[in-house]
Amino acid sequence: MTLRPNETTQKVLLSSTSRLVGEYEQDSILITHAWPDFYDKSLLVRMSEGPASRSAYIFAFKTAHVEKKPGIRLPEYSPMGDLICSYLSVLYGKRFDSHGLLEGSGLFHVPELSQFTHLCDHHLPQNSHVSRPDFSVPLNLTEFSRIDSLLLNDGLDQKFLRTFQGASKFYLQALQNAEHDPEVAYLHLITSGEILSNFQKYSKEDLLDQETKKALESIKKGVPNGSKLAGIIAGKLLLVKKRFTETII
Repeated sequence: MTLRPNETTQKVLLSSTSRLVGEYEQDSILITHAWPDFYDKSLLVRMSEGPASRSAYIFAFKTAHVEKKPGIRLPEYSPMGDLICSYLSVLYGKRFDSHGLLEGSGLFHVPELSQFTHLCDHHLPQNSHVSRPDFSVPLNLTEFSRIDSLLLNDGLDQKFLRTFQGASKFYLQALQNAEHDPEVAYLHLITSGEILSNFQKYSKEDLLDQETKKALESIKKGVPNGSKLAGIIAGKLLLVKKRFTETII
């Protein structure tokens, strides 16, 4: 038996300004608590809703064995921390942060802990210790079973998966930036919505108002090559705003 890290088990340290209970476990995935020193007097402050609230979690996952040979670069698994934080943020509507690997590819790692020194506005919904009212998901890690197929199902449509990951990434960044840079957070939310809108398929009938339809019909009938010109104009009109609005609605 060795005390060295298992080369096929990767462990990432996560944290949240909110507070979740429970844990989630499958054969190849574990999301559970990382406990601080129970003799630390600040423990109660960290676990209670307030400016210093910050709870830590471990995301552990299995990977394929990679043979270590000269010239072969070891896989970099730390981005999985940001990915799982984005999934958790979408599911619970809370802020999560990744602090990097604790163990990876058979090596110990030093996490980045600066976020633990930052205070938060616990009145904001992404930091509070209560579930959001509009899409209420209990703040329990067992609820990750709702979306575990994003990690466990190899047969998911790749376009859907890429779209969800891209939109989730910017949603997470919006929650992370909302307190100190709300303008940037707003732009992240807009980007997330645009990514989602590009996934949706709309017909011209869905996106054009009646007045625009009448104008295009006049072009078709009254201008040489009118049908072609009307198609070009309609395509330009449908690029961003209307698709975005329909998607959000």
